[in-house]
Amino acid sequence: MKYFSIFLLFSVAYASVSATSTKIYVQQENWNKALENANKWKSEQPNSAEPYLWLGYIYTRLNNYKTATLNFLEGYEKNPKLYVKKEFEKKLSIGGQNLLNYEQFLIVLTNGDIQFYNEGDYDSAIKVSEFIIKLDSLNSTAYQIASSSYQIKAQKETDESKKKELLNKSRLLLEIYNQKNPNDAKAKYYLALFYYDDAQNYLLRNDTINYKQSINKAKDLLLSSVKLDTTMPEIYYELAEIYFELDDYKNAVINYEKSIKYDSSRYETFYNLSISYMKLKEYDNALKAMLKADKLKPNDYQILYFISLLYFELKNYNEALKYVDSAISVKETSSVYELKANILKAMKRNEDALKAFEKAESLKKKGL
Repeated sequence: MKYFSIFLLFSVAYASVSATSTKIYVQQENWNKALENANKWKSEQPNSAEPYLWLGYIYTRLNNYKTATLNFLEGYEKNPKLYVKKEFEKKLSIGGQNLLNYEQFLIVLTNGDIQFYNEGDYDSAIKVSEFIIKLDSLNSTAYQIASSSYQIKAQKETDESKKKELLNKSRLLLEIYNQKNPNDAKAKYYLALFYYDDAQNYLLRNDTINYKQSINKAKDLLLSSVKLDTTMPEIYYELAEIYFELDDYKNAVINYEKSIKYDSSRYETFYNLSISYMKLKEYDNALKAMLKADKLKPNDYQILYFISLLYFELKNYNEALKYVDSAISVKETSSVYELKANILKAMKRNEDALKAFEKAESLKKKGL
């Protein structure tokens, strides 16, 4: 019994030396020595959260945010009470001088979270995001990273039940965040995408009632979102997609145009804008939009086909013929040869038109 007591005292004293040395080296900004002693401290007191707190800080100073984050997380799992703001700042201090305030600590965690996500380590990203949410229930970045990570994992999942489970987790995070912070435009946007996907699934099953409920919910969320942030092109784009699907082509045009105002780099927006104008029979505007799509994505069969079709509608047969031949050089289909035949017929080139019709019939027989 006597020897055990001496051994116990020695162990406590030794652990205390490692803890003290860690803090001395931190004060001296000798990070390698601080790291060495903090690891000794951790091995000597494996059930204590404090060495993990200091390891997290040291790795932060070494700009290793991922490892810092994992150490902070491990400390939290050992003693969550240490991560209350007042206690956290008190423990991570020397001579009463705090080394890392709580707001800075949350930034470190967020940086680590972003790095995990960007490097494709979605399991760690989810783990860290959920850790951040426990500490800061309104942290938008953590909710978005966790939700997105669950979605990416779902896309890679082959088991349908597991896929559904992952998507439900993603959706739940967005629902919770949206309730806690209803003024976040991005959260409403991402949540709207879920309802839009629901609508498509209901449409495939011919479930008209649930389809209408889901598509309208998606639209309402996007309309709320755009009131909060009028500069997000993706919100206008999705709104335009919904209006188009609901046969409201005027509002589709308005929202595609607004999306282009803030982001004119996507050919899809110009392409869909053009199709909307076609539905309204505004062929001049449709052609302008499709020509812009062609500049952003040259040599695309579908774009070239529609440019030719629009020139045909506008009775500019020379340009129509030029673009239909460009489309044919990309892909030969029965549709494009039928269009060519109609153009040639309008140009009174009946013999050439007949050849184009024959080619179209030949391709039809091949299923092209």
